[in-house]
Amino acid sequence: MSRRHNIQTGGEGGYLTPTMLLHLDGNYTDEMGNTTSITPSDNFVSGKFGMAYYSTTNNFLQFYIGDNPIGTQDFTIDFWAYCLDYTTAATFRWLFTFYPNYSTGQSGCFNYRVKNDGSLQYSYYDGSWHDTLVGATLPLNTWTHLCVERINGVLTFFVDGIVVYTLSLPSFYIAEAPNSYLDIGNCYANAAQGRRNFNGYIDEFRMIVGQAQWTDNFTPPTTPYNI
Repeated sequence: MSRRHNIQTGGEGGYLTPTMLLHLDGNYTDEMGNTTSITPSDNFVSGKFGMAYYSTTNNFLQFYIGDNPIGTQDFTIDFWAYCLDYTTAATFRWLFTFYPNYSTGQSGCFNYRVKNDGSLQYSYYDGSWHDTLVGATLPLNTWTHLCVERINGVLTFFVDGIVVYTLSLPSFYIAEAPNSYLDIGNCYANAAQGRRNFNGYIDEFRMIVGQAQWTDNFTPPTTPYNI
């Protein structure tokens, strides 16, 4: 079952006010006040901080972005992931996915996923698909901090606070308007591929639109975020 939210854009000024902040402590409340239009069955376990969302088949989070995509702005997406299994996936399991309404095409699709050998990979569509390994793996049964940013146009991937991959991608428009979505732990639109939900836990999911939180290696947070 899905849970769909409306996302407000923002994230500029002050201490990088988030666009979205999900503590996932036994509920799906977004600290930024984005409302829920579809409510799933609750699926929580002990997490990195308090509770965490348990991503399993047919249980996923979906957010409606609508006419407010990331576009070409800088951004930060970071969260904690605890992977239970990836070997049973045919090729990969989704961590998060931005995608448009498929009836209008695939431009603006961007996703991050773990392959069936544990390697991390991102993919985006700008008229053709680009699938690239980031040079790091996601360990099993371990809380790992993952972060994806665009810093002054440079796409940057961090694992536990360490830069593992960069790519200049200043003009790629993520999640073209209208009718774009963000899925966490799955790609609902990709029913033809069985959706390939992430098999594990996700905690403290945060998104900032308009700025990057970090510009170099950093120490992952040791407490939940505050607004």
